[in-house]
Amino acid sequence: RDDFVQELQQQGFVNPGCSDPIWSGKDLAEIEDDRLYALDYYAKLLDTSTTQELFERLFGEPVYTFRSCTLRYTVQKDEIHGSPPHQDHVYIRHTTDFRTFWIPLMEIDRDMGGLALAEGSHKLGLREHVEQDVYSYVLKGRRQKGVALEAIAEPWLTATYRPGDILMFHPHLLHWGTPNRSNKIRLSVDVRIQPASSPRSP
Repeated sequence: RDDFVQELQQQGFVNPGCSDPIWSGKDLAEIEDDRLYALDYYAKLLDTSTTQELFERLFGEPVYTFRSCTLRYTVQKDEIHGSPPHQDHVYIRHTTDFRTFWIPLMEIDRDMGGLALAEGSHKLGLREHVEQDVYSYVLKGRRQKGVALEAIAEPWLTATYRPGDILMFHPHLLHWGTPNRSNKIRLSVDVRIQPASSPRSP
């Protein structure tokens, strides 16, 4: 988090002198996210022996960690970016053996929003996804596919998340990033992990 906050300060998105990512109001569409991805966050979070041992215990065998770790940075009242409700199997089709690991990099309370999961939604298989009026910072203007909120009957579950938490879930579980109503940039990362013996998506 500290590395990301420092870089965001240098780019003018976080107010100077803040240890927390207090948003300056600068439009995040102007972010140079290649500079964020150039930081060594991946090695610090995922390539440590203790983290890899945890993953192997969860799967009960050696694992393959996808190298496409995604950074998430969400600001106040931004309703056209981010992720609509969706299932990750829509994007990774070769196997359902993988799991998504979402990692908060700061305390994320209900006001700041956070990841919400539709209870039991993984039990009904893959659902139809259509393009929504939601665009990705990561994919630079690309409309995101998802499931309309009104089409999801399951109750939404969320929590207050803290640094050190990991949220792990099935690729058929519907999830989405809820709106950020705070004055901070919400920071998190997510990665997909699967048994090393399972088929891999290209």
